[in-house]
Amino acid sequence: PLRNNPGSQTISNWFKIEKYEDAYKMVYCPSVCNYCNYPCSDIGIYQDQYGNPLALTSEPYKVQFQRVQS
Repeated sequence: PLRNNPGSQTISNWFKIEKYEDAYKMVYCPSVCNYCNYPCSDIGIYQDQYGNPLALTSEPYKVQFQRVQS
């Protein structure tokens, strides 16, 4: 991975999909920035008057994947 170069060309290093209980969760983890010391955070749903946008939360949003029949 590219290091110390946060930007659009390194976006694949910002997010991870990790096993979580019986499903998966999305994690924001900007590992491209060694000097930022930013901890990884779960991505969940934040409810406010504007809807339910995704946000960094302490409660991850569980996702499941389904195989596509070809």
